[in-house]
Amino acid sequence: MSERGFLVDMQAAACLVLWDCGMFCTADIAELLDVREDAVSRTVHMARDSAAGRKPDRASAGVGRPSGGPASGSERGGP
Repeated sequence: MSERGFLVDMQAAACLVLWDCGMFCTADIAELLDVREDAVSRTVHMARDSAAGRKPDRASAGVGRPSGGPASGSERGGP
């Protein structure tokens, strides 16, 4: 499993495609991409904020949180 805190390049693109199809939760995507679930969750939240024209807040961007912190839940949030 990747120890990076963020997804890069094609990992992020694949993550968003998988999420947008609506068939996979963050835990499934993390397993498929061999990355941590919290990285998948942050990527989804940052993309959602960006699409809505908002700047990602410090919490969803992972600023100030240790990279080894607990993974976020795998519940799919609303738009």
